[in-house]
Amino acid sequence: MKGKLALTAVAAMLAAAGPAHAATPISYTFRTVGNTAEMGNYGNAIGFNTNKTSTLKLSVTAWQSNLFTNAITSAYLGAYSGGLGVTGLGDARGANGLHQIDNAGGYTDFLMLEFNRPVTLDLIKTSSYGINGIVDNDAAWDDASKFITSTWDSTTGFSSYYTVPWTWDGVAAGGSGVSRATGATTASSKWLVGAAFTPLLDRDDGFKLSSITVSEQVAAVPEPASWAMMIGGFGLAGGAMRRSRRSKGKAQGRAALA
Repeated sequence: MKGKLALTAVAAMLAAAGPAHAATPISYTFRTVGNTAEMGNYGNAIGFNTNKTSTLKLSVTAWQSNLFTNAITSAYLGAYSGGLGVTGLGDARGANGLHQIDNAGGYTDFLMLEFNRPVTLDLIKTSSYGINGIVDNDAAWDDASKFITSTWDSTTGFSSYYTVPWTWDGVAAGGSGVSRATGATTASSKWLVGAAFTPLLDRDDGFKLSSITVSEQVAAVPEPASWAMMIGGFGLAGGAMRRSRRSKGKAQGRAALA
C-alpha cells in the first residue's frame, strides 16, 4: 500500500514539473551588413551569426527572376553598411544604385536564406535608397521548402520554380529602417526574400536588407525547483520499491517456515 501511495506522489510531482518542459519560441536577429564591392562573381554566399549565443547559422545567396520568362539565374551578393544587395543581369554592374534588391532592368532580385535548422521568418528590416528618384520598397517573401527542387546551389535547382514568384506573399512598403512583419506561420530552413513581383507596371521597388528576425520553438529547460521535485520523486519511488521487495521477501520467508 505504501508503495502505491509513493508512486502516486511521484506522478503528482512529475505532473507539476511537466509545464516547464513545454516548447517556447526563441527570437533571433541577424544583422546582414558588411563592406564588400558592388560587383563580384555570381553565385557567391555570405554567412551570418545571430545576435545571441546560439548554434543557429545563416547562409545567403543572390538570385534573379526574369520578369518576362520567369527564368532563374544566380547573381552576385553584396553586403554593405545599409544591408544586403544584389548585382546581376540588367544591373549595370552595380552602378547607379542598382546593387540593391530591386525589380528594375527586366529582372526581380531576391535572396535565398538558408538556416541550419527550421525557423519562422518574422521580421525584415530594409534600408531604402530609391530608383530613378522614386523611393519605394515593396518586398516579397516565401517559404522555399514547399517548392519541389533538386538542389538550391545551382540554377537547375529552380527547374520547377519558373512560375512560382507570382504567388509570393507581399510585405507592404515601409519607411527606411523600419522592421516589417511577414505574417509567416510555418517553420522552414529555407526562405526567400526579394523585391515585389507584382504588379508588372510597378518596377521601382528597391532596398537593401539590413536585418532579419526569425524564431524557433525550443524545449524549455526545467527550473531548479522542478528538477528538485523530479529527483525527490525518483528517490521516493526507489525507496518504496526497495521496501516493497523487502516486505515480499519476509512474507515468502514466513510462508516457507510455516
